[in-house]
Amino acid sequence: MPNPTLDDHSGEAARHDLARTLAAVLKPQKPEPYKGDIDAEGCLNFLDSYEEYYTIVQLSQDLWVPYIVLALMGDARSWWRTSGLTLSTPWEEFRKTFLLRFTPPNAVTVARNKIFAIRQGTMSVAAYSNEFRRYKRLIPKLDEESALHAYLNGLDPATGIQVRLKVPATLDEAVFQATILHAILYPDGIPNPGYPSQTPSQGTTPENSTKDPMAMEVDNLRLEINALRRQFQGLGTLPKLTDAERKRLMARGACFKCRKDGHRASECANKNGGRQINNLSAEEGSLPESGKASSDRD
Repeated sequence: MPNPTLDDHSGEAARHDLARTLAAVLKPQKPEPYKGDIDAEGCLNFLDSYEEYYTIVQLSQDLWVPYIVLALMGDARSWWRTSGLTLSTPWEEFRKTFLLRFTPPNAVTVARNKIFAIRQGTMSVAAYSNEFRRYKRLIPKLDEESALHAYLNGLDPATGIQVRLKVPATLDEAVFQATILHAILYPDGIPNPGYPSQTPSQGTTPENSTKDPMAMEVDNLRLEINALRRQFQGLGTLPKLTDAERKRLMARGACFKCRKDGHRASECANKNGGRQINNLSAEEGSLPESGKASSDRD
């Protein structure tokens, strides 16, 4: 192996000088030190933040370990003293050993359980997506297909159905589509579960909604989403029609009673004496009385 020449030493010294100059001139925000908490996300953020910092100031990687040791405090500094590592330890070895020491033993299992259990609920898509990615980051071996499946399952049911219809191939595609769809459907935020929003789309009023094809499409989609939401929640009572919804149903030739296409209110099974149970219509007398078996059964 050839010995380093004077030019090699000069070049290395020049790189170090450049790093010090950039740090002094640009003054990037130095990350916080680490005190030794057993925290999967905390120790990972610590390492990633310093990697980014050293990259910005163009510090040679062979100096990352000596410099990051100066950012270890409390229990973290005590660990360093007894770790068996040295200032010449390669960065990847330091990183692996550090994470092994300060990551809880069950961190991956906990994150995996949470990522398959998390639900959007009343969160915005952005907040839900950020929370989902936090857990995903802690599961290095989670494959893309499983991550996508878990993300779609956690979305608001109606939004999840619409995103599935677009057949996203990756998690990033699903997040992008869900964000756009949710912004259109819920411009004023997610409505209270069970009580669909009656607010027309932004820039759309009952008077001009029939004149704007895009606004009309959005409003129709909102009606479908609200119907799906009621179906998932088992609500049997439909909310009172607004003037805008009445006009849209009339334009579609749909029923004012059940909001479905194909018949008028006068022909609806729910009109005269009909009963509605979990969104399924039944004529009066077609159901057995409570506590009695049907006479049609053998």
